[in-house]
Amino acid sequence: MTMSLEEALRRALEDEYHARATYRAVLDAFGDVRPFVNIVESEERHIQALKRLLEKPGLAVPQENWAGRVLRPNHWSEHAKTRSKPSSRTPRFTKS
Repeated sequence: MTMSLEEALRRALEDEYHARATYRAVLDAFGDVRPFVNIVESEERHIQALKRLLEKPGLAVPQENWAGRVLRPNHWSEHAKTRSKPSSRTPRFTKS
């Protein structure tokens, strides 16, 4: 798959939104459990960095739409198993 840098940044931002919502669901279910507290903070830093990269050249920043769409895990280890799988969506990009 070949995509533009803009599309790669947007997809990366969507992945970060999804990850943050998923880890927040763990925190909502089980409280402030480490390392999930740290991971949510890290996802927020990634989101802010990606937003800056999109905003600098005047590109639109996609809004987050993951709130309420992530299933609450029954046990924190369920979440750890699903998020540790490598992504098959590693994009290659071209100049736009």
